[in-house]
Amino acid sequence: MKLSKLIDILAIMVMGFLFSGLFAYFFTTKSFLGFNLLRRDLIFFLFYLLIFIRSPQVYFSDTMKLIYLYYAIFYLMRISGHYDIDNQWFMAYHYPVFSAILIHNYYVDSKDYHSYAKVVLAALIFVGISAISNIYTLIRYPDATRMLSGESSVLYTYGSLIFASIGRYGFVSAVPFIIPMLVAFHKSSGKTSLRLVITVYILVILISLFLSSLTAPILIAALCLLFSLSGQRRFKASILVSTILLAIIAAVPTHIKSDFFYSISEMVTQKDLSMKMRDIGYVIETGIDVSNPLSSVEERAVRIPENLKAFASNPLFGTGYEVNSHIFWLNRLAQVGLIGTIPLILILFRHMRLCLRRCDSYYRFYLLVSFLLFMVSGFMKNIVGDMFYYLLLLVPGMYYLRYLKKNSVVTAKGYSSPVAVKAISLGGEN
Repeated sequence: MKLSKLIDILAIMVMGFLFSGLFAYFFTTKSFLGFNLLRRDLIFFLFYLLIFIRSPQVYFSDTMKLIYLYYAIFYLMRISGHYDIDNQWFMAYHYPVFSAILIHNYYVDSKDYHSYAKVVLAALIFVGISAISNIYTLIRYPDATRMLSGESSVLYTYGSLIFASIGRYGFVSAVPFIIPMLVAFHKSSGKTSLRLVITVYILVILISLFLSSLTAPILIAALCLLFSLSGQRRFKASILVSTILLAIIAAVPTHIKSDFFYSISEMVTQKDLSMKMRDIGYVIETGIDVSNPLSSVEERAVRIPENLKAFASNPLFGTGYEVNSHIFWLNRLAQVGLIGTIPLILILFRHMRLCLRRCDSYYRFYLLVSFLLFMVSGFMKNIVGDMFYYLLLLVPGMYYLRYLKKNSVVTAKGYSSPVAVKAISLGGEN
């Protein structure tokens, strides 16, 4: 077997570990060997080793050098004793950045777009399975998403293996960002059957998100869908309509708006979502008081001045400890200061810019929607490590699905073009 084919097989296995909670439970040799030969850490190690053997230059691209510099800065600060090393979770956040960029650049730099397309398709299948199992689990256990906000310590709380497959907080928070590219393929496809499959896939994702009852991901998903459906040509019109709509809402009397959310709260059966609707109605009626928070909305609002105050105390190096991680970017500034935040922004910016440069103008808009809304979401909520696999690997990787047919160069409208040829000819980062 060729080394490249072995890497492709391992890559599909890696996608299973990354995008499916069920994969590790069913893909094991323990039942017949007595031990698990297909452990996640072993598969990842072998995968990265073979990439290094076949394409060592991928480890030394400009973006990867930035990542190594970022790691060096962090560990120097750690050795200095400034950072609270017991409460950093540094690798949990930044190993996915390293891993996602490495995998993406390996396939793009080697110009093996057909193999990359197969790997990305496998990842989307795993995401779809996760969404379906998420729906099943949340129908049975409505509060499961919040219980599994991290690596689950309550997998068997309900004595059910399917509970382990729940799309955890990271899944629910990250999956909205694949919607723009799905819409792009739906619009460009000339096959009715494919458009139907994509429509069903998007609906499954949206149902899974709605059942999760997490406000920020639902809002982000709605914005992803709105801007994607409007498209590049009608984007400005969508912004204008949204602005006018917000102005109209602002002009509506306060008691009408608060009563509206109170009414929704009474109609919604899901306890957590009902409480959020009631709290929104409450703050509309009484205003936000961060000095004496009495609602979940005010408790969230408190996070902003907390982080800003901590950042102001040491803007360069930060406090060294986690302040309030529920607002990712502000907490990063507060915790690690400018010296720990700017490198991460540069890494993300460089990778996003390269991904945008490599694709056709038609898909570039949809990638940009995902990228920008991801950055915006970091000012609304926490960003967990797994979310970076969606932003840096899956979303830009979806562009290469158009190469599923070998030796095909296809534009959004289905015709060969110099732009697509140029996209193929683009090499590495440098």
